[in-house]
Amino acid sequence: MPGNQIHDFNPGVNGGTPFQAGLFWTMPLPPGSVHVDMADKMASLDISHQKIDDYGNVVRALTGAKELTRGTIDVELQWVGGAPANATSSTDNFSGQYLRGGTATLVWSAKEGASDAFPNGFTFQSDPGVADFAEFGTEKNGVFNS
Repeated sequence: MPGNQIHDFNPGVNGGTPFQAGLFWTMPLPPGSVHVDMADKMASLDISHQKIDDYGNVVRALTGAKELTRGTIDVELQWVGGAPANATSSTDNFSGQYLRGGTATLVWSAKEGASDAFPNGFTFQSDPGVADFAEFGTEKNGVFNS
């Protein structure tokens, strides 16, 4: 862990530490925030003003410590292009249709008001990050794969 880390935004862990709960750093997405258009080879994730906890550093987040304060994040993630790729498994009752090899661009920001932990508040805006390989698609499994 970097010694100068003072912010760690994540949705936390329900049910103790990640090692007790199993699934962590996940949260429901707001309705309408994900759009996938396989025919046009485009997908997006747009989240605005999503409340999120700030644990200060990853160790606090992973060990079940209480968050230091609460902030909001905005996320814009765009996937474009790619070649069709399908995957199926009758053994695992799974099927998926993907677009593999496109690009993705991510921009995100975070804001916190003044708090005991951060008396001056905090604001962050990323530069656009571009990945030269991206994959998105749709999949079904279990009872939904019929």
